[in-house]
Amino acid sequence: EWEKQLEPRTMQQAVQLAGLMFLARLFSAYGTPEAVLSTILAGREIGLPAMASLRGFHIIDGKPAFAADLIRALVLSSGKAEYFDIAERTNEKATFITLRKGRAKPVELTFTIDDGKMAWAKDEKAWKTSGWGRNPADMCVARAGAKLARLVYPDVVAGLYAPEEFA
Repeated sequence: EWEKQLEPRTMQQAVQLAGLMFLARLFSAYGTPEAVLSTILAGREIGLPAMASLRGFHIIDGKPAFAADLIRALVLSSGKAEYFDIAERTNEKATFITLRKGRAKPVELTFTIDDGKMAWAKDEKAWKTSGWGRNPADMCVARAGAKLARLVYPDVVAGLYAPEEFA
């Protein structure tokens, strides 16, 4: 229980922690101490400690997004999944398969590089220098996992989106 001693227990403690985290410049990308506080509170709402919230949430064009691996981690830690596994990972596509407890059939979802290109709103040069151009397999994994988590476990992920989905 020692780790819980480091968590804010009152709003005053949360405000103080947010201010300190902002001043430390580790989370200054949030822009203001209030944005750091909002992130801590958003994470608390879904059961995350303060630091996990600050590491897991990203602000993309003013919208909160949650790291794709942490979206999958929420599903796995919820106890609602028999499994949530990657079935295929290449530079062209990624496929996840999951079985929600109490359901008869698993659900599979594939995200391809072509799906990513269809959603891409910027030019080809921006594509090549983005995560999509540098790490296409990782980007497909992120999109497939996050989409499947929202599809099968909306009660767990509460509509969270991964940063890759705002590209």
